[in-house]
Amino acid sequence: MAVKKATFEKLANKFLNNTFADFAKTINIIEEVETPDGQGGTSTARVTFASAVKCFIFPMSGKENVEAGGLYSDQMFKFSMEPVTGLTEKMIIVYTNNNSITNDYKIEPFKNLVEANVWIDVIAEKDK
Repeated sequence: MAVKKATFEKLANKFLNNTFADFAKTINIIEEVETPDGQGGTSTARVTFASAVKCFIFPMSGKENVEAGGLYSDQMFKFSMEPVTGLTEKMIIVYTNNNSITNDYKIEPFKNLVEANVWIDVIAEKDK
């Protein structure tokens, strides 16, 4: 049985909103923009690119590294989310958990996100 794209999108959104709404998280996507500092130089400003994006967050892998005499862990996460038009790897995902702890996640380089009107997967590394 073939399902029309519009019908699938409607069913997928209904499924997300009704079935998994309690498990879905809300993230913001920001980009860092260079702005003049008034003294001939520039400073970096964080600008919201997309807010209140619904997603699921899945931990993927982690590893420990020794850098500058300290032990650091890299944690990778998959963000399965609503499509965000214009998303680039230069942007940052910002998530605040239930304990009001906010973390930044650097989006990993990607060649092409699968074009979909319903769902995309983005891999990001938790910022140190």
